[in-house]
Amino acid sequence: MALDRGQRRFFLFVVVTGLIILLFHLSLLSGTDMRSSVKKIPIPGLKNKPESDSSKSHLSNEEQEVMKLFRIYDESRSKTFKETVAKYRRKYGRHPPPKFVEWYKFARDRNVYNIDDFEQVMDDLRPFWGVDPAILRSQAAHLHANENDGISGIHIRSGKVWKLSNANWRAEIMQTMIEPYVKHLPDMDIAR
Repeated sequence: MALDRGQRRFFLFVVVTGLIILLFHLSLLSGTDMRSSVKKIPIPGLKNKPESDSSKSHLSNEEQEVMKLFRIYDESRSKTFKETVAKYRRKYGRHPPPKFVEWYKFARDRNVYNIDDFEQVMDDLRPFWGVDPAILRSQAAHLHANENDGISGIHIRSGKVWKLSNANWRAEIMQTMIEPYVKHLPDMDIAR
């Protein structure tokens, strides 16, 4: 099929135009950096205003916000035993545990800063609130029964460490850690 002169010219025009477009796109893909003269994209409805000092330093605003939050936390801390008990009841919907007054005196004597912040211990105990206390006590008292499981038992009775079962270095270190405070602890079994 032979093309007449007009058709050949048109075909040549299409091929050359296609090659030019192809070369242009290849040059864009080659990584040549084409800088734009647009310095800032205008956003409709946003007025151009000079940057303030506070917008230049986000860290300063964040520091101020943290200081504000700390002041609120600091002012909300309990100052007396009565305030601590009231805050505990309000926050957790129950009375504080037995010997709370002794714990309070112990903490105050050691200048504990956040005397009424129990969030961490409550988070740690949360999985166990749904388990029957008798089951927990039974499990803790008997988990150490099989020596091959690697679980030690620390048994506290009448304010003393009564016995270590399957004693290992972890149980011995824990016994050493709780020895000064064991007189304040209720009878319990700790599986470690």
